[in-house]
Order: sequence, then structure tokens, then C-alpha cells
Amino acid sequence: MNRFFKFVVVAAAIYAIAGCTTAPQGARGVADGTRAELALLETTDLHTNVRSFDYFKLAEDKTIGFERTATLITQARNQFANTLLFDNGDTIQGTALSDYQAQVSPLACDQGLAMYKVMNDLGYDAGGIGNHEFNYGLSFLSQVTGSRFNVDLVAGEKPIPAQPCAGPNFPLVLANVLSVKDRQPLFKPYVILDRTLKAVGSDGKPVTAPLKVGVIAFTPPKILDWDKRWLNGVVYTDGIKELAEKYVPEMRAKGADLVVAISHGGLDANPYTPSMENANWYLAQVPGVDAMLIGHSHQIFPNAASTMSQFNLPNVDKAKGFVHGVPTVMANFWGKSLGVIQMNLVAKDGKWSVDKTKTVVEVRSIQNADRSFVEPLASVAKSIEAEHQATITYVKTPIGSSDF
Repeated sequence: MNRFFKFVVVAAAIYAIAGCTTAPQGARGVADGTRAELALLETTDLHTNVRSFDYFKLAEDKTIGFERTATLITQARNQFANTLLFDNGDTIQGTALSDYQAQVSPLACDQGLAMYKVMNDLGYDAGGIGNHEFNYGLSFLSQVTGSRFNVDLVAGEKPIPAQPCAGPNFPLVLANVLSVKDRQPLFKPYVILDRTLKAVGSDGKPVTAPLKVGVIAFTPPKILDWDKRWLNGVVYTDGIKELAEKYVPEMRAKGADLVVAISHGGLDANPYTPSMENANWYLAQVPGVDAMLIGHSHQIFPNAASTMSQFNLPNVDKAKGFVHGVPTVMANFWGKSLGVIQMNLVAKDGKWSVDKTKTVVEVRSIQNADRSFVEPLASVAKSIEAEHQATITYVKTPIGSSDF
């Protein structure tokens, strides 16, 4: 069961005992004056760094690792009344562990990736697709994401399984990569999440209230160059800005109270083109986008001290984390940090709105102020111990010998 729903079930039981009620319905199901706190949590560019471990040095590396980010996720869930957890992409490639599962000892259809296994355990709500997800080919990506791509693969690719294989328990979305064969997106372009919030009514009493969150995702169009051997003539990309202008109103029309854009890219104020690698400066200008979760650049945003040119553009607040007024976060890489956008929601005219004066954007590091590191969440290492040890054995395998 998704961790969010476990929380809702338990919270509902507690509220019943405490005399909590469901918020009276307005035009959109929320009574005016109802308030709720919601934190959007982001991981990005994990690159299969599940453990705080360097497989090439065969040694612990406390500066990285999802097992420590998982501790930050747990702490945030204890802090905030409501959370949604998202991943930005570049998730399934990057270490000897990912290479082992993709190329050395390829997974069977019923086996899940170690990276997705621990993300399932943490109860992610949705995820996007980065450019490095395409590195092992479309057949592998189709298999490990539990998807069925309608594509004509390049010569040499293993056929896509007839039935969906084991994938993550949470939805993966991607709007801007489409099949040449049927001109449809490989993944669903967006998903609308139905959630129940722990809220406070206008009378100050605790209530529960519904929330619909539209989640859309994009990846850099440059994948057509970077993974040309797999993608040439098989898929194509559409412009990120154009697709956002198409799908954001569609999500709103379907009842989305909030729209979160997961875009695997950075910021670029050069003249816009549909093939732009880092189009999020323009994405933020699309009406109806409430928050942006970005990545790809392996940087921290917000960061008041940053000298990065992409964070020193017009209408970019690098101290508070806003791009054209849209709260935006980029949470570093390799599990070094967790991105957090704290939002305060208030109901007016029967629907939710965001009180931007109370929005706080931050990146939380696994390294403490005293330069120590947060302790890893023990269950993460335990969950993938077999895969971890198999990778170590593989890395230790002799590849040859020499008398010289």
C-alpha cells in the first residue's frame, strides 16, 4: 500500500476519535476558509546511488546515497501534515549496480530494479523520466518501468515483452517523447493524483479535505542526439513549452487543484526553441503551473550564493527559489539532498489556492551543519542487500592477467 494512503487511513481513524469531520463541500468540494499545509518533496539525479557506497573504490562514501536521503524524507513526513514525494529522473543509470542489473545479469520480466524497489518502499507518489533513462535502450526502459511502448525498435534491440513487466508502484509520466509509429507519448503525459489532506476548517477545527494534483513531466529533447543509436527514427520530441500550454489547461479542466511540473532540465533565457535542453525558464511562464521540480544540472536551487548563470537570470529569485513567481527546487544529485517546497493552501469559492506569501522553498542536505552526516535509513540497505553484494562480486571479478 502507498505510504501516503497508509497515513490517510490512520489519520482518518484518529480524527474520528478526536471528533474530526470532513470539510463541508463547496463548489469544488472544499469549504471556504479551510487551510492546509502541503510539502512537495523532490529527489533528482539519484543515478542508482542507493547506498552510501563507491563501487569502484569498494568503500563507504557518506557524502552520497538514497539511504540517507530516505532519512530526510522520513523527517519531512514527520514535520509536515501532508507530503507528496516525487522523483525528477536520471534514476536508473549511473553506478555499477545499475550496469549489473541492465547488462551483466539482466533482470527477468518479473524482477524489479533495486532503485525502484527502495523507492516503492518509501511510497513515491509519481516520477518523471530523465535523459539517462534512455541509455540502456527502449526495450530495457519499457521492461523496468512496467510500460508497453508502441515503437519499432532499432536493429539489435531485444523485443519488448508481450506483457508489462515489473515496474515501480508509482506512476511515471513524460509528455514530450513520442513514438514515430503512432505519434503518441511513450508514457502517459500526465497523471492526476487524488489525495485527502489533513486540514483545518475556518472554525479552527481539524477536518479532512480532497485535493487533486496534476503532475506532468518533461525530459531534455537532446536525448535524440545523446542516445541516437537507440532513438533515431524510433521516437521524436515536441516542445516543452508548447506541450505545457496544451496539457496544463487539460489537467485543470479535469479538476486539478494544483499542477506540478517535473522537468528534467535547468534554466536558460536564450531565445526559446522546441529543442532547448533547459527550457524551464519558459515553462515557468505557462499559466497554471503551481510548482516546478527541476534537475539535470546537478546543482542546488535555491542557493543565494550561487554564481551559476542559469540562476542569475531575470525573474529568477535564487535566494527564495522562485522562477517567474513559480516556486522551484533543484535538489542536487546522487542522493546528496532533498528538495522541499512548503505550500500553504487556502480554500476560496470552493477551490484551493496557494498563499504564495507563505511558500518556502529549500534544499535539505544529508550533511549536517557540523559536517557530520545524517544516519541512513536502515531498511533501504536491507531491502537491496542481495543486489548490492552481487554487484560487489561483479566489480571484484578479474578481467585478465599480465606478467608485466
